Amino acid sequence: MQKCRGIFILWEGALEKMPEIELDIKNRFNLLLKAQLNWDLQTYQSNISRLYLRPNFHVGFTKYSKKFGKPPFVAYLVEDLSPEYRYYRSTSGDVEYGNHNFINAKSLYREGLNHPYLVHGTGSEDEYKYQSMLLFGNEDNITRLISAKQPVELGNLNGHSGWPDLKEMLKSIGEVSPYCLLRYPSSDELFEKGVDIDILCADYKIIAGIINLCQRRDKPYKGYVLIDKKKVSIDLRFVGDGYFPESWQNIVLSRRVSNLNGSFECCHEDQYFLTLYHCLLHKGYIDPKYYEYLVTLEGRLDLPWSILQMSQSAQEDLLIGFLRSRRLYSSPPVDVDVGLNQVLYKRLPAGSRENNFTIKKRIKKFVRRLWLHL
Repeated sequence: MQKCRGIFILWEGALEKMPEIELDIKNRFNLLLKAQLNWDLQTYQSNISRLYLRPNFHVGFTKYSKKFGKPPFVAYLVEDLSPEYRYYRSTSGDVEYGNHNFINAKSLYREGLNHPYLVHGTGSEDEYKYQSMLLFGNEDNITRLISAKQPVELGNLNGHSGWPDLKEMLKSIGEVSPYCLLRYPSSDELFEKGVDIDILCADYKIIAGIINLCQRRDKPYKGYVLIDKKKVSIDLRFVGDGYFPESWQNIVLSRRVSNLNGSFECCHEDQYFLTLYHCLLHKGYIDPKYYEYLVTLEGRLDLPWSILQMSQSAQEDLLIGFLRSRRLYSSPPVDVDVGLNQVLYKRLPAGSRENNFTIKKRIKKFVRRLWLHL
């Protein structure tokens, strides 16, 4: 059976049991790395929020948490050579699928402590990927730390003070969760233009935590990050948010491609029609700044038309034809900042759009149908 990795963290209240816990870890698993976590007070709250996938404004303490206590803490990176995968309920009540050996060990280490959650442990592979990136960095850095074969001291979580460049930030995202840049084919071009960066992902909370997004209270999927000491606005578009059809979002992520910079972008077909969708439905027209981009894509796709020689009505008909042929059905975006061309929206393939009706409208529709059958 394939081996798997996990992480245990001893918060302040569990450090008194560190010798016996560490001995048990060595007996049960292959101990790859022991690290002392030296978090400073200024970044303490942010570290906790990011580690537990909470918005970075959602904290219930002003200094040190009674649950976690004061740093330093101790983290163990372990490897299980004989994992047993099962479904389990997480502390928050979520149903997860992970290594039952890690879950049992965590429960054992928590016994006899003053608080039930003074020992943290990962269970699923996704949880490990996310938290190992925050604690230890990318895979290359983890390999370097393990190869030293000695305990290490680590500071705040990866990305706590921003990123040296956009490429490094996107690389960190890519090692944890699938993502795709929207509309612009080059991450360098995005940064040079100084525009908002739109990133499509499956779960915005994971990406927000990885990049240390300074989140908006009203819209935690939007905010800014520090890149090369500059504030860069980030909009995280996620599957099911209505920014464009949900089934299309899944398709885009499944056939994304890596560009020369190592970042992930849409395939040419998705680049082209997503740009049309954004311009015509969200903006109401095609902005001239997209002309060259669309013409280039038409050449790469060998399309038998030129979007610039079409009337807006013809452009909209083209978009509708694409959506209808792919059975892609739109719904209003969660982000109310996104504009919506109501005239075009009503012309788009309806699909199951009746699911977006209010309860009152559904009742009226049911009563009307009932009346017709009397």
